[in-house]
Amino acid sequence: MPYVILRTVSDTFDEELPGFLAACVGVDGSVDRAAVARKLLIHPGALPGLLAMRRRVVSTCEGLGLFLARFLSPSP
Repeated sequence: MPYVILRTVSDTFDEELPGFLAACVGVDGSVDRAAVARKLLIHPGALPGLLAMRRRVVSTCEGLGLFLARFLSPSP
């Protein structure tokens, strides 16, 4: 059965994520936004980096969606 593996990367090789972020991820891999907000009250300096990361995640997801739409569309 043919298959395709796609991967997007939203962080740079030299970027460090805030240490508290791992504690805000659930067992299912979802991010607990309330936990992130609570941690940001203690570490407000992390906000610009997290917002930049969010913009990149959104951008990579949009690119992946565009690729999939083109890849899966019927050929003329």
